[in-house]
Amino acid sequence: MRLAFVVTTSLAVGACQPKGDSIQTENPPPPKSKTSVSASASESATVVETTQNPPPPKVTRKRKHTSDAGMVWKTPKKPVDWAKLKTLNPTDPTGHQLYVGSDDRCFYEVTPKGPVPQMPTGARWVESVFVDCPAELDDPAWDHCAYSTLHSVAGESYCLCNSLGGNPPPPPNEVACPKK
Repeated sequence: MRLAFVVTTSLAVGACQPKGDSIQTENPPPPKSKTSVSASASESATVVETTQNPPPPKVTRKRKHTSDAGMVWKTPKKPVDWAKLKTLNPTDPTGHQLYVGSDDRCFYEVTPKGPVPQMPTGARWVESVFVDCPAELDDPAWDHCAYSTLHSVAGESYCLCNSLGGNPPPPPNEVACPKK
């Protein structure tokens, strides 16, 4: 009875595998440039059209990270009076609010062109545009404020980082205020 079960199970599993397909064990080769050549019988010239991979992203100035430790999370002890918050994120010359990423690159966000795809709750339909970090983002306060808006709190000696998204969004993070 046991031998019959093993043989039947093996045959059943084998029947589920597509015939002639082998399991891919290596990464596919990198994309190559595509070249197409066209010429008609009445033309003596040949038209060559070459398509290449896009150029690498622009290298931008990163901020100077001042601590080796990861992000420290400290939830405020008092309720947040949102009306008393002042945004400290700098803006670029065109007025976009700048943010710091976890890799210390600076960016602003824009709405992508095209229709908004179906997205999970808490997701944001934005595209990051990386720019050179201004010197004011080198302050240690930004070490613990990645992907967030930094706010000063009126009448308090601390600042709050509010995350740009999440489901649910995390609570504000209490950090030291920038020195400048």
